[in-house]
Amino acid sequence: MRTLLTLWLAPIVVFWSWHYLSLADVGGVIFSRELHDRVYLIYGAILHVDPDAIPGMIADAIKLDSAILFSFIAVRRRHAIAAWWRGCGRRLSARNSGFARQRSKASRSSAPCRMKAAAAESMRSARFLRETSASSRPRSAATVDSRSSQNRTGRWSSGP
Repeated sequence: MRTLLTLWLAPIVVFWSWHYLSLADVGGVIFSRELHDRVYLIYGAILHVDPDAIPGMIADAIKLDSAILFSFIAVRRRHAIAAWWRGCGRRLSARNSGFARQRSKASRSSAPCRMKAAAAESMRSARFLRETSASSRPRSAATVDSRSSQNRTGRWSSGP
């Protein structure tokens, strides 16, 4: 969709930039008033219209093309637009009635859920690292003896 909008907007920006810069006679060959007048004379001769009417005709054509393009985009995104429109109506009626309504589930952000999942994943990874690093650390004989379930004589002890 961005590509479509870029391909629609780029020629419009280039044309109107050239039109106003050459109308102001900025200089150079491309932005000279002489080229500006000749281009519009040629288009006027081809279309059999007054050269001064051509920029207005181009503006009208761009308006029509824009309406067609935006209606195409609206048809493609009609479900999201309808949900937004219903939400605007609810907010407007809540504002007019003086009562604040709670946001619908569709308009709520999923950021808190993502943050909670990220925190849980962080806790899991920290716990995993703590458990794996504790088992791989070298222990002294005193630590092993104190945690041993056997007493020093070789008999089993009932516990600490």
